[in-house]
Amino acid sequence: MRHAVSSLVAIVAMTALIAGCGQGEKTGSPDRESSSSTDVSGTSSPQPSSSDEGSTTKEDSQNMNITVTVKGTDFRAQLADNETARAFRNRLPLTLSMEDMNSNEKFHYLDESLPNNPSRVNEIANGDLMLFGSDCVVLFYEAFDTSFSYTRIGQVIDPERLAATLGRGSANVSFRVS
Repeated sequence: MRHAVSSLVAIVAMTALIAGCGQGEKTGSPDRESSSSTDVSGTSSPQPSSSDEGSTTKEDSQNMNITVTVKGTDFRAQLADNETARAFRNRLPLTLSMEDMNSNEKFHYLDESLPNNPSRVNEIANGDLMLFGSDCVVLFYEAFDTSFSYTRIGQVIDPERLAATLGRGSANVSFRVS
C-alpha cells in the first residue's frame, strides 16, 4: 500500500510539472507564482456588447489583422475567427513581458482569463499565437509536435525572422490592431 501511495504521489508531481503554460514537454513548465512577467498594457478597447458575440461583420473581419512588434520589428498576424481571438483583440493595444520556455516559445500569464475552447493541436507551427488554459498567451517561434491542448488566437503571417528577433530569454512583445 505504501508503495502504491508513493507511486501515485510521483505521478501527480510529474503531471504538475508539465501542466503549466506553454509546451512543457522538454523541461517542465514555469511556476506561475515565480514568473516575473508583468502586464504593461496600454489602454484597451471597450468590450463588445452581447449582441456582437455571435455575428461577424465586414468590419470585424477586417480588424482580424494585428501587428506584433518585437524589438522594433513589426510582424503581421491574422487572428482566428473565434471568441478567444475577438476577446484578445478587444484588449489591444497590449504589451507583454514574455518569458522564454524550451527555446521554442514565449509565454505570459494575463491578469484576467479569456474565453477558451482548447483542443489537441498535435503540431505547432512557427508563428502560432495560442492560449494555454484560460490566461496564458503563448507565441511559438519554432515548429514541433505536441500532445498539449491550446485555443488558437492567431498566426504570424511571415514568421521566418521571428525566432532571431525574439532571441533567448524574456522579450517585450506588443500587439496592436492593424
